[in-house]
Amino acid sequence: MNVIYHRDSSEATTVLASDPTLKPIFDKTAEIVIKLDSDLFLSLVSTIIYQQLSGTVAEKIYQRVKLSFDGEITVDKMINADPEQLRLQGLSYRKISYLQSLANEVKEKNVDLEHIRDLSDKEVIEMLTRIKGIGQWSAEMFLLFSLGRKDVFSSRDLGLRKALGKLHGRPISMEEAEILSDKWTPHKSIVSLFLWRYLENQPKDEASR
Repeated sequence: MNVIYHRDSSEATTVLASDPTLKPIFDKTAEIVIKLDSDLFLSLVSTIIYQQLSGTVAEKIYQRVKLSFDGEITVDKMINADPEQLRLQGLSYRKISYLQSLANEVKEKNVDLEHIRDLSDKEVIEMLTRIKGIGQWSAEMFLLFSLGRKDVFSSRDLGLRKALGKLHGRPISMEEAEILSDKWTPHKSIVSLFLWRYLENQPKDEASR
């Protein structure tokens, strides 16, 4: 399922009315389309594997793990996997522990992915952050890219704070980012996505500062 965020939408109009400093993020991008993850367990597996790794390296490890499971990563296969075999695919022992803990939590319905869409954002975050290896930022990204929630902004995300810094001409702390984002409720997600794209569109030397 695709979710389309457009600069001419009522969401964008509303946030611009509440915070005109956001206008530059919509100037060069007409729309952003995100494809929601259909398999929520795989989304969490991917989240854990990708932590603290470059996208290229993480994707290679993910594909190796998938291949070692005969092309399909499932809850039962992850629970029953030999940690040493997973280690051979490039996973650290800590991440292996996280992945198998996640699978057990899903299996035992402590993490109920079948009904997670019925929970509020706060309830989803509370449930996911009880899992070893899933922190606040990861849970917030799950809300945005897996559940398609519309009011997600992570002040912990360095890219978002860098983009805000570009707009305001000075460094933005986590605390200030939280305060700024309060203006955008209940449409924080469109701002997050356009802020990331705004940063990507900066000249490389500028974006890295």
